[in-house]
Amino acid sequence: MLNIFSITKKHFRMSLFIIVFFALFFIFSSTYAQGGLQEQIRAQTQAGAKSSGFSGAIDPRATAALMVKLFLGFVGSIFLILLTLGSFWYITARGRPDKIEKATKTIRGAIIGLLIVVMSYAITYFVSREVQKSMQKQSSYVECIELGTC
Repeated sequence: MLNIFSITKKHFRMSLFIIVFFALFFIFSSTYAQGGLQEQIRAQTQAGAKSSGFSGAIDPRATAALMVKLFLGFVGSIFLILLTLGSFWYITARGRPDKIEKATKTIRGAIIGLLIVVMSYAITYFVSREVQKSMQKQSSYVECIELGTC
């Protein structure tokens, strides 16, 4: 028979251990002795970025544009694979109308999808280029204000 009290006792001991551990951790933590936690996080992030080769912060707009470009490249690759697959089906159809129809539908869909992806990529390229230009203008304006040379 299962003893409910021993299970509760185990959970109580584990909970007590966790509470004591975290209490000791926060009491003896160096964050209280050396200043704010945010300052330490910022310093560690900058040190990690510097050692890994990332010297500055990247604007989220630029990151979003890069993600969209990567996604469109991936989707474009899928449509190229579909185009190749449809072409293979067309070549191996051997005159059967059902397989020829399936292959032509696949090829037509892949071409339409590829055109949509190419147009989307062009739009994304244009928008991301304009965003980068505006970020450069904004950073030069901020430097102008900080240095007082405006």
